Amino acid sequence: MSGAILLPEDRARFLRMMRHHTPSPVHRRMNALLLLDDGWAAERVAEALFIDAETVREHRRLYQTAGVNGVGRLNYEGGEPSLSAAQLQALGAELDARLYMTAKAVCAFVARSFGVTYTAHAMAKLLGRLGFVYKMPKKVPAKANEEAQRTFVTETLGPLMKAANDDKPLYFVDGTHPSYTAHAASGWIRKGETRELKSNHGRQNININGALSWPGRAFVHRQTGRITSAEMILLFEDLQARHPTAAAIRVVLDNARYNHSKEVKAWLRAMTAVSSWFTCRPMRRT
Repeated sequence: MSGAILLPEDRARFLRMMRHHTPSPVHRRMNALLLLDDGWAAERVAEALFIDAETVREHRRLYQTAGVNGVGRLNYEGGEPSLSAAQLQALGAELDARLYMTAKAVCAFVARSFGVTYTAHAMAKLLGRLGFVYKMPKKVPAKANEEAQRTFVTETLGPLMKAANDDKPLYFVDGTHPSYTAHAASGWIRKGETRELKSNHGRQNININGALSWPGRAFVHRQTGRITSAEMILLFEDLQARHPTAAAIRVVLDNARYNHSKEVKAWLRAMTAVSSWFTCRPMRRT
């Protein structure tokens, strides 16, 4: 039996909406109305849906007064915020000045400072509305000196990059040390089961000494068991072979010990005595 309270077209529309991702409260209203339309009593509907009979009657009144659109609309009205505008501003200033690891810790600050209690879930929503997101901080070198780096870029690195051309090529030189080992990644696994990933017996490292040209970004590299002064000289000779007619080859590198060793300095002096091929500039980190 159907047609007790719903128009046929409304019943059909409710059934279509039930097959889609309709919000749960709307789903519950439509369930109640469809059962009423099948001739169920409000008390029986309430028992089946685990709600009270008065709520069922309220759903029926909503349909009678607002129709299908009223049933499908959620009219939630937000309450007054627990914190005043001044308190919210103070909370934002606190979070700008100090890093809190959990929403629970922020709740403790709010309770201590303003006497207002929040759950961690409610606080996370509030922080989102205030423009905060939960993310990791950005790591920077412990000895980084921003002013010295800015000066180096302005006075040394910038002019070198601007002047780089085929006659005076510029390279950025550094070593990298990738390791061959197992790294687990996420995948779909049946709940309650465990998939195993066998790790390597030992960690195997390789060392790659490389140079990246600017602005062409050509890559010159050497793979070696260990980066030493001798390996640096071999890399410089590879660059030399790539630019036999260049007026100068400029290299930007870091302060690793093998980059300014006695052997490297002696080789550079010898090269300078016969040409002006190499000019090495340290990449300042402090």
